[in-house]
Amino acid sequence: MSIFDIVIIALLIFALVRGAILGIFRQLGVLVGVVLALLFTGILSTLFSDLVYNITSGATRLEGTLYYSIMFVAIVLITYLISILLHKTSKVLKIGWIDRLLGAAFGGLKLLMIVGILLHIYIGIYKGIYNQPPTPLEGVTYTPIVDSVSAIMKFVTDHGITFGY
Repeated sequence: MSIFDIVIIALLIFALVRGAILGIFRQLGVLVGVVLALLFTGILSTLFSDLVYNITSGATRLEGTLYYSIMFVAIVLITYLISILLHKTSKVLKIGWIDRLLGAAFGGLKLLMIVGILLHIYIGIYKGIYNQPPTPLEGVTYTPIVDSVSAIMKFVTDHGITFGY
């Protein structure tokens, strides 16, 4: 077991505990909130700016960036509040343990995805500089993390899922 493995395991334990504390609803609430905000903020900020412009009789015309920021924060905040409501409801319905268990699993998977993506970026930069792949890091966790992210990325590209670029 190498230093790399120890760091990954320590980070994984932290992610599992943090995920269990937050629960799946609150973690997904933030994630869904950011995604929805990125998708709908542009549309809603123009409607909001026109509404404020009409209410103030054209006295003020704030920059679009301010409206965009306000709508982004509002959408993220609303989805986060809904996720807190779902979290509290799961406690009342006595299924809070499922929320915590799924939260721990989601937190661990999220960390492994982030580490895998960072490793892929490192490999890509290394190949670009030295024109050869880097020697794999010694350890038990390196190969499974890189292989799992490669499989997920292959699935994404095979099914035509794009991220706007």
